[in-house]
Amino acid sequence: AVAFPGLLLGMLSVSRSLEDPGSCTIHVIVPEEDAKKALKLLKCYTRELYDLAILPEVKLHVAKPLGFNPPEASTWEWIQRAPRFDKPSAWALVYLHMYLPDIPRAIYLDTDTLVTSDLGALYRMKMHHALAASWDLPVAYMECFPHFLRGETSWAFDSGVLLLDLKKWASRGLANETERWIRESRGCWGDQLAMSSALQGEFDRLPWVWNVKWV
Repeated sequence: AVAFPGLLLGMLSVSRSLEDPGSCTIHVIVPEEDAKKALKLLKCYTRELYDLAILPEVKLHVAKPLGFNPPEASTWEWIQRAPRFDKPSAWALVYLHMYLPDIPRAIYLDTDTLVTSDLGALYRMKMHHALAASWDLPVAYMECFPHFLRGETSWAFDSGVLLLDLKKWASRGLANETERWIRESRGCWGDQLAMSSALQGEFDRLPWVWNVKWV
């Protein structure tokens, strides 16, 4: 629930930027204990968009059990200081194909993401791999490298804005491979480093305009 204010702002920015809001569905994944608060958030969302004739459909999902035990697998020091990583919702990105089994593609946005243009072009982007992301300078991961990584680091990406081919993600067993890297990395940098390691550079590069970081 701590992330709900940012989530609400992100949902509002998506909805106001869509050219065809009726063709979009926003999926929100929350911990079971926050489900009632999430319903209140959805009411705020609808109230804030009173001036729009058509709104995207919003579907609420309660986080599913994981294929690993976060407290046991994620033993990196800063992960242990962040209780939210003990919850399945913190790792839901890895399992989107399970939440959306009948949907071929999905755009994932972190809760601190603001959208300023229509996402249709991003959704329709030509893909060769299971995931499209912007390359990330791996300096932040240097604290993790001495323990298990060597060599080329051009495979790192930022998981804040992603386009996923969910069918390819599922058929290639990438959730299981990401789980393996979560254990291997001891949860260092959460799902971002584990997913980057699982794909080893096999992802489509997003144009920079889809993931602009404000400082």
